[in-house]
Amino acid sequence: VLKRELSRIEGTSSAGSSRPEETNVKGIENLRLLREMRYNEVTYELLAKQYEIAKIDEAKDSAVIQVMDRAIEPDRKSKPVRWQIVLLSTVVAGFLAVLGAFLLEASRKSNSRSAERWQALKRHIALSG
Repeated sequence: VLKRELSRIEGTSSAGSSRPEETNVKGIENLRLLREMRYNEVTYELLAKQYEIAKIDEAKDSAVIQVMDRAIEPDRKSKPVRWQIVLLSTVVAGFLAVLGAFLLEASRKSNSRSAERWQALKRHIALSG
């Protein structure tokens, strides 16, 4: 893009600029743009090289895992004790089942009592009204 712009500027200045001061200013501007373009090119090339080197270094630095001590199988299990867990779970489940049965029966009895009370209230209202 800069080269195209530079050639366009050079083409217009050589096409016959009538004033020498104008040509001189355009020439200086062209030199400044050319120098800036070269500077940016060199900077880009250096950064591209550094980026490639960094990618290669990163690929080389793979994680190294070093085994310090081999695992030793224990003589006996320490925890959890399976039979205790099974026994405790069974006892708790039985207790919760009995508790649930009592609560369900109490709920049914209270519902039948409540229904009887509502019926009595309706009869009383119907008789008095």
